[in-house]
Amino acid sequence: MEPINKSSTIADLLEKMVGRTTAIQGNRCVRQPIGCGELITGFRDELSAHEYRISGLCQKCQDELFGGV
Repeated sequence: MEPINKSSTIADLLEKMVGRTTAIQGNRCVRQPIGCGELITGFRDELSAHEYRISGLCQKCQDELFGGV
């Protein structure tokens, strides 16, 4: 999967902080302390899958952050 494009400054910062681009390309959640670093097992819906391409957060971490089901 490919991440949603961000400005190079923001993309570089997120890569240094939590490995966003590397995680998404490797089908993983971003690393701690933001995410869990686990392999992606699936998403509840297309909106959650799209959010993953933006943030790099797996379904579980999205639910914890956004108060999901």
